[in-house]
Amino acid sequence: MSTSRFIPVRSDADRILTCCLDYADDHVRVTDLVHERRGDTWTMRASEYAKLRLAPAVVAAELTAHGLTLERCEPTSRGVVVTARSARGSA
Repeated sequence: MSTSRFIPVRSDADRILTCCLDYADDHVRVTDLVHERRGDTWTMRASEYAKLRLAPAVVAAELTAHGLTLERCEPTSRGVVVTARSARGSA
């Protein structure tokens, strides 16, 4: 098991948020761990949810197939950004 699946997201003097990612073929299981200080005591809360893993090219193709104009489809430091615009409402 790789330790790279643990991602420190945010922290300050009283709170630490860490995410753990477990990859499957079609989704990612995300576990959020929040450590919080209340006075002299630290508590931990955990929550878990699934996120779909979608290929950017497939998302872009679906958007254009439904009449949207693709504006951006590029990798970022946190994943891939895909944006599209509807022709409705434009001048």
